[in-house]
Amino acid sequence: MRVIKVFLASPMDLAEERAVFRRVLDRISDRFGRRLGARYDVVCWERDVRPDCADDAQDVVNRQVPLDYDVFVALFRQRLGTPTHRAPSGTVEEYERALVYRAARPDVSIMCYFLGDEGGEEIGGLKARMAADGVLFHEALTREKFEDAVFGHFTDLLLERVQVGRGPSDLRPDRSDVARSVSVALLDERDRVLILRRPPDAKVAPGLWQLPGGKMDAGEAPVETAVREVGEELGFELSPDDLTFVRTFHSTSIGKGRPRPFDMYLYLYEPRLEAGAVPTLSSESDAFEWIDLTRFHLFDGAFLGTNLAMLRVLWRELCLTRVLGAVLEHCERSGSLELPRVLPGVSDERLAQTYATLSLLGLAEVGRGARMTGATSLKVLAALCDLSRSDGSVFDDSHIDVVSRFGLGDADCRLLRDHFERALYSHESLLVSLSCKTQTRNSVRDVCDVLLFGRLDERLYLLLRWDFHAGKYQMFASGTPAPGSASFRERADHVVARRLDSSVCRQLDHLLAKSFTTYHLSAGSVDDDPILRRYDVDVSASSVRAGREGDFLRAVRNVNRAARLALEFGWSFSTDELKELGYFSWCALDDLLECATEYRGRPVRGFAEIMQHLSTAEVVRLASRPVALEPADLDDDLDVCIEFARAKRA
Repeated sequence: MRVIKVFLASPMDLAEERAVFRRVLDRISDRFGRRLGARYDVVCWERDVRPDCADDAQDVVNRQVPLDYDVFVALFRQRLGTPTHRAPSGTVEEYERALVYRAARPDVSIMCYFLGDEGGEEIGGLKARMAADGVLFHEALTREKFEDAVFGHFTDLLLERVQVGRGPSDLRPDRSDVARSVSVALLDERDRVLILRRPPDAKVAPGLWQLPGGKMDAGEAPVETAVREVGEELGFELSPDDLTFVRTFHSTSIGKGRPRPFDMYLYLYEPRLEAGAVPTLSSESDAFEWIDLTRFHLFDGAFLGTNLAMLRVLWRELCLTRVLGAVLEHCERSGSLELPRVLPGVSDERLAQTYATLSLLGLAEVGRGARMTGATSLKVLAALCDLSRSDGSVFDDSHIDVVSRFGLGDADCRLLRDHFERALYSHESLLVSLSCKTQTRNSVRDVCDVLLFGRLDERLYLLLRWDFHAGKYQMFASGTPAPGSASFRERADHVVARRLDSSVCRQLDHLLAKSFTTYHLSAGSVDDDPILRRYDVDVSASSVRAGREGDFLRAVRNVNRAARLALEFGWSFSTDELKELGYFSWCALDDLLECATEYRGRPVRGFAEIMQHLSTAEVVRLASRPVALEPADLDDDLDVCIEFARAKRA
C-alpha cells in the first residue's frame, strides 16, 4: 500500500475537529484506498508526539515530527493558539515550516481551513498573510460543511496522487446502474488522432464519429478494456504500460430504454504509430480518419456523445499545456526571458504555434527571436499552464482564486480572463496556421463568399476557384469595399465582376446567408511575410435568373479556356499573375460536406469556416435553385493546367 502522510496542525481547542478529520480520512482510505493501493496516515501532536523537554513545547513537536510529510493541514477557529519564542503560535510556526519545506518539495500540498465565524484581528491577519503567500484557504465552515469539504478535497487528492497515468477515478464503486466504457486516443507521427465512423445500420447514432473503445466487461479493469477493444476494432496490439489515463467523463447514455449515468474513461497511447497507419476495421465501424488535433472542430456535430469533449481535452494537453510547461521549465531553469528556439520532444511547428499564441495574448514578442515581455509574464505563463488543463469555466468569478494564487496583479488577471478565452477557446482553428513569422499587428479585410450551386442528375455541385499560387481550392470569393461604403448586393456583384465578368452580375440574384468573423494567416500582403488577418465574411447564396443559365455557364467556361491558353502558350508567370489567374471547378457537394478541408486529394480553403456557422441542412436548403449542368462542365482541364503552372512559375 502506498502511504500518503498528512501532518495535521491546530490549536488545542479543536480536539473534536481533529477527530472528525481523522475519521473522514480513514473512511476515504477504506472506501477508495483499497482499490487504489493507497491510504492516508494522519500525524498530529496529541497522538504522535511523546513527552520530552526542549526550548518550549512546540520545539518538542518540531524535533519529533520530521519534514517528510506529503500534505500539511492547518485548522483554526477563533484563536491562533499558544505563542512560541519564534511565532505567534505553535500552529503558525508549523505553517511557516511547511512553506519552507514546500519550497524544497513543490509536490507538498498545504491546505488550511477556518471554522466558524470570521474571528478577531489575529485570525484576519493570518488570512491576509496566507493570501499573500499564495495559499487558497476555506473559511466560515460549519461542522457539516467542514466534514463535506475534507471528504471531497482528500478524495480528489488521493485520486490525483495515486491515479495520474495509471487508471481512472471511480467515485461511484457501488452504483450498479452506472454504465462504464473506455476510449483510446491513438496518434500518429504527424500528431493526428484516429477516429472511427459508426455504420449507417448501427442501432445507436449511425454515421457519427468516435474514438476507438467500448464497454467494460464484468470484472475487467479499464486498461484491460482499452487493450481488448483496440485489438478487436483495429487489429493493433497495445501494451498496457504504454497507456496513460487522461480523465473520466461523466454523461448520460443514449439509445433505447431508460437513460443511465455513464462514465467514459479516456486513455492516451503515448507511442506514435506510423503516419497514416491503416487499421483492420471490425463490423462496428465502416470508415476511419486520421485528423489533426487542431482540426477536430471541423467535425463538430458529427461526433457521438462525449467524443468532442475528449478531443478538446487532448488538444489542450498535447498541443498547448505540455508545450507551455516545457517553455516555462526552460525559462525558470535558465533564469532568462528569452524563449528557446528548440525544445526536446516538441516539433518546430508546435513550438511556433505556441509562441504565436503567447504573442496574441501579449505575453511574448515574436520576431527574429522570441522573448517574454515583462517581469510578471512568467507568473502569467504558469497560470496559463494551470488553466489550460481545466475546462471552459475557469473564467467564471468563482474561479478567480485559481488565478490569484499565482500572485498576479489585477491587470494580469484581466489579461487571462479577457484574452485567453477569446484567443484559445473561440479560435482553436487559428493555432494550426500560426508561425514565428506572424507579425503582431492585426489586419482586417471584408470578404464576400459567393455560393453558386449546380445539379447534374440528382447530384449537387458547388463552384470553387482553383488558386494556382497557393495550390488549393478557394471559395468563389474576393475582398470587397468596406461594408459601410457599399450595399450587400454591391459587394456580391463586386466578387462576381472581379472573378468572372461584370456582365454576369445582371444574371444573378443574391441572398445574405450568414455573416461571421474568422482569423488566419495571409501571405504576400506585406513583403511576402505572413500577417495575422481578421476576415469579416458575408456569405451570399446566389442563384442564376431563369433563362440566363446558358450565359452564366458560358462565362465560366470562357474563363477556364482563357486560363488554359495563357498557361499553355505563355512564357512565365509571376506570383501576382498566378494569384489573379482564374480557373473554376464544379465540386460534388456531398463530398465537400463529408470532408470540408479536402476535395479529391487537394486542399480546400474557406468552406470549413462556412460549415462552422451553417448546418448541412442549411447548405442544402440554400442550393434550392441550382444551375442545370452538362457532363462537359465537370470534365475540366485542371490537372493539365496545374502542370503548366508548375512548369512556368517565374
